[in-house]
Amino acid sequence: MDQETEIPRPAGARKKKLPTTKSRSLTKSNRGRQSSSNLLRPPVFDERASTMFLDAITSVNAAIASSIAGLPYIDARSAMAMDAEEKRELNLALEAVAEKYAPFFTKHKAALDFGIAWAGIHAAHIDNLFTRGDSSVEQPPFKRSETLFLVALILTPLLIFAVISIAQHTRRK
Repeated sequence: MDQETEIPRPAGARKKKLPTTKSRSLTKSNRGRQSSSNLLRPPVFDERASTMFLDAITSVNAAIASSIAGLPYIDARSAMAMDAEEKRELNLALEAVAEKYAPFFTKHKAALDFGIAWAGIHAAHIDNLFTRGDSSVEQPPFKRSETLFLVALILTPLLIFAVISIAQHTRRK
């Protein structure tokens, strides 16, 4: 099968070809850093997962900042918000780490996906709960116990995974 697909054309028009998925992938790889052999492998770390992880970490940082600086959560959350360029750079950094340690990320993909999804969902609920309140009522800053609870709620699966991974690694040595 040809790499490009012909499209119907009116009489006298020049022949045009539409790129197929395969040829678009190869073209993209020529512009990027990846070789065509890397395109055959699925990405180790999905960009959606890294974005969800960054959003969850932003919520965790906002809860901690609220407690430490004495700010209402909504103010701390807006102070911790990342712009598109920062998110893009951090996504690239996360992808680079995932590529460097591809065997680990591939082996534990299901656990990492679950932990990141858990963190993202709970962080989004916390954001909705504390940022959509009545703006006429001043929201108090989080107490340390509330911050600890929220951080634990968001990060528990990832923390458990980290502890288990460290324990397994220590046992092998």
